[in-house]
Amino acid sequence: MNWLSRFSEVVNELRQHPQVQLLNFHTFPAVENIQFDFFEKKYNIKIPKDIRDFYLETNGLQLRWVFKNNEQFSEEKYPIEGEVLDWNFFQKTFRWEDGGIMLLPLEKLLEGKVVDAFSEDYNKICTFDNFSLSISENNEFLPEYLTTDFTSYLEFLIAGKGLIARRNFFYARPDFFTDKNPTQIFTSQTFWTSNKILNLDQAILKEQFPLCDQVRFFENKINRTGLQLMAQNGETISQNDLEKIIEEHHDFLMAGGVGGEWKVLQIRGIVTAFYNHQKEIQEGEQANFERKNLNNISFEKVELPYSNCCTIFAEGVNFSNSNFEKSIFTDSFLQNSNFCNSNFTNVDFSRSDLRNANFENTKLKNVDFEECDLRGANFKNANLEGASFVGAKFL
Repeated sequence: MNWLSRFSEVVNELRQHPQVQLLNFHTFPAVENIQFDFFEKKYNIKIPKDIRDFYLETNGLQLRWVFKNNEQFSEEKYPIEGEVLDWNFFQKTFRWEDGGIMLLPLEKLLEGKVVDAFSEDYNKICTFDNFSLSISENNEFLPEYLTTDFTSYLEFLIAGKGLIARRNFFYARPDFFTDKNPTQIFTSQTFWTSNKILNLDQAILKEQFPLCDQVRFFENKINRTGLQLMAQNGETISQNDLEKIIEEHHDFLMAGGVGGEWKVLQIRGIVTAFYNHQKEIQEGEQANFERKNLNNISFEKVELPYSNCCTIFAEGVNFSNSNFEKSIFTDSFLQNSNFCNSNFTNVDFSRSDLRNANFENTKLKNVDFEECDLRGANFKNANLEGASFVGAKFL
């Protein structure tokens, strides 16, 4: 594996991007075979082949970069491609860089058990029993994080271009892991397909759309085509039906239906939503539009908080000036729909198609747009406080 050429390709991409300032990139004279023998005897260990292969190319690697729209960036503060850094650089001072890799020289790795001193807060720790790597604070292992191996970690760094925020995001145990899943993860080069590689153009948007520089690294098994066909061919309702649904829903809320939590369940690729409430509501009926075709009606100026809009087909539908606070809209088909001047606080839109949707002046506080298709969407003057855009598509 020619690691240096692959890291150099990353650096060339960073250097050529108009909105990225490359700060440092340095490699070092390779470790010689006789030095490996010396270190193995000194520390009474066997250095794995993957670690040997890397250090036969360079005895450490430094890479730092920053987005030019980072509020901390200035050309005076960050001159172009500075000098070689002290290996304790990140531990000596608090930094604001977006990207950073500090793969330590081999002897420093073996002495301190630190592989990558990329930040003040987190390190990659190398244990001598199996050379596994795990995020750690203060040299203490955190059981809630996954562990990996050296080759997998290098592949991760290359795919993410050293983006610091990805370390914690990727190696924290994700919610789709269960007790049956392993606590170690090994990723080959083939794992890092295009949708998992950091897109610099999209990552630049993170100041406006938080976490859009992060992706879900493991694909879900949701049958998007099947869901769309089911919703598109689903039951339709009339405007008169909608009025009755709203009346029943208001009775449900008045009888104590507020305050529950939504749970999403995926069974054989099909998604369904459940409303979890501490008590059973005896009056009214909660609005449930799941897998319905709503293209022939308007939701303008309606009040439907806590309603079930999971997997609906509502392309070009008018939701303007409405209130759907704490409702669920996951896996829905909402292309060209109008949500302007509405309250969608605490709504979950995960995995929905929202291409060219209009969210102008919409309250979107704490909304989950994870893995949504938001190409062409209008967020002018929208309140995005606390909103999450993990894996969302803008470009």
